[in-house]
Amino acid sequence: MARSLKRITKEYERFQRDPIDGLTVHPNEDHSIWIVDIVGAEGSIYEGEPYQLQITFGPNYPMDSPEV
Repeated sequence: MARSLKRITKEYERFQRDPIDGLTVHPNEDHSIWIVDIVGAEGSIYEGEPYQLQITFGPNYPMDSPEV
């Protein structure tokens, strides 16, 4: 699992350097689970609406997709 966690950590660090408007990511301690807060985009029917996703990265990430 160490290899996948290294990749996930790099992706989180990249997100911190270049965040996406309307998204906030809260990883657990080892970054294997992310809680993602999303605010609906301005001008869309979802504008201002809050959503929350849990993304779980398995030991074979990125070869296997994460679970949302």
